[in-house]
Amino acid sequence: MTDWKLRTRMLLGDRAVEALEKKRGIVFGLGGVGGQACEALARAGIGSLDLVDKDIIDSTNINRQIIALPETVGRPKVEVMRERLEAINPQIGGDNYKVCFSQELEEKFSFASYDFIIDAIDDVEGKLLLAKMSQQDRVLFISSMGSANKLDPSQLEITSLYKTTVCPLARAMRKGARDLGLEDYPVVYSKEKPTRSEDYQPGPLASSSFVPPAAGLMMVSYVVRSLVAMEGLIK
Repeated sequence: MTDWKLRTRMLLGDRAVEALEKKRGIVFGLGGVGGQACEALARAGIGSLDLVDKDIIDSTNINRQIIALPETVGRPKVEVMRERLEAINPQIGGDNYKVCFSQELEEKFSFASYDFIIDAIDDVEGKLLLAKMSQQDRVLFISSMGSANKLDPSQLEITSLYKTTVCPLARAMRKGARDLGLEDYPVVYSKEKPTRSEDYQPGPLASSSFVPPAAGLMMVSYVVRSLVAMEGLIK
């Protein structure tokens, strides 16, 4: 079989691909954003990826989550995602954690051994804790803000938390981060004003098949470019 990483080698070079093969990351949240991020990381050749998500797949996930299919409904997200990653790259390492990240679990997670952290959960308390721990251990970190109730992926951008506007989740995160005295850090967020059909007011967050996955891909782009740049292989 032809080297499946050939096209990536052609883009980044052999040394960069070899560097990515040695990197270890962890993704918190395997929904529309995090699931797509995991897939892209595996296809980029990341060597080891830990997965954290307490949920099982629900039928309402099928419209946007890459692991959600009629036959996977009812199964733990971490298990299905692991199977998919290993189908893409049988050599990929990593552990599964079927938990909801919270302060009670803080002592069980040491981030010092990771090369990067992706935050794709939607709980403000958990997101702030991840940001705090990543800064304490000086680990590459990027966080997703709200991608629900959005229709236009072109309005997504990577910026720093304290420069965000519009997004209700980002507003809550800015306040919480300032209260904790956190340094500014990179996020993916949308400048689009939230919207939803008048037919479903009120109710759970609405979501599309294209905005959350686009946010996940942008996060992986940031991580891969940063990792390779830290190796001095690209500017």
